[in-house]
Amino acid sequence: MTKPFHSQEKLEFVKENVLLIPGPVTSFRLFRRKRNLRAISEPEYHRATTLLEADGFGRTVEFRIPRARQPCKVFVKSTPPTWPANTTLSQEQFESALNKEIYNDITEPMRIYLRENGLLA
Repeated sequence: MTKPFHSQEKLEFVKENVLLIPGPVTSFRLFRRKRNLRAISEPEYHRATTLLEADGFGRTVEFRIPRARQPCKVFVKSTPPTWPANTTLSQEQFESALNKEIYNDITEPMRIYLRENGLLA
């Protein structure tokens, strides 16, 4: 039987899993699908990405694309200038995930927007 997470443990777990999603961009939907973490709520995910942003791991970007019902909100990952001591991941693990191909959940119109705005190479 799995023991329940304490709030801080759960937050660290979410942060680590956001960083391990392959590719330079992730979203809440992609996070839940690819990491099979249905128990994580959207506010918990966004709290984790806010903390990752403070540590220099990237930034959250919200934008609209044509024919989308709602604004798109993604976390664009980047390597911090200095590796934070408070992360359990190694820089090699992070960069391995970062350099993988973007999943199809990040649609072509989203990719175009991110490229045109200098957020994606």
